[in-house]
Amino acid sequence: MDYRQMYENLLQTLCKAYNKMFRILEQIEKCDEALTLLTASNRPDADDVLAIASQTERLIQSLDQISLAIEPVHARLDGLKALCPEVSSHPLYGYMEDLQLLTYYDIRRVINKEDICNPEIVRRLNDYKESLELDVQISRVPQSQREVFLFVPDKK
Repeated sequence: MDYRQMYENLLQTLCKAYNKMFRILEQIEKCDEALTLLTASNRPDADDVLAIASQTERLIQSLDQISLAIEPVHARLDGLKALCPEVSSHPLYGYMEDLQLLTYYDIRRVINKEDICNPEIVRRLNDYKESLELDVQISRVPQSQREVFLFVPDKK
C-alpha cells in the first residue's frame, strides 16, 4: 500500500468518526430535550427518567470511546504528513479538519446547553424526590390516626 492510499484511508476513518460523533451529539441533545419535558410534569415516571439518563450515559461513553479511538489515527496521520507534505493539501484533509472543528464546537454547544438546563432539571427532580419522601412518611401513619386539614385562602 502506498502512502497516498494510507493517508486517504486514515482521512476517511477520521471523517467517518467525526460524522458518527455528530449523530451521537444529536441523540444526546434529543435525550436532554426529552428529560426536560419529562421533568416538567409534577410526578414524572421514575423509570422513564432512569431510561433517558441511562441512554444519555451510554451515548456519552460511545462519544468517549470514539474520541480515544481516533487519537492514534491522528498520530499516524501526523507521521504520514511528515513523510508526505501533500497530505495537508488533500481535499479530504481540509474536510476532516472542518469536521473536527465543527465537532468540537458542537460538543461545547451541547455542554453549554446542559449547563443552562440541568440545574432546573435537578431542582425539579429534587422536588419530586421530596414529594415521594413525604408520601412514604404519610403512608407510615395508620389511616385511623390521619387527619385532614383544609386551607381556605382569604379572598380580597
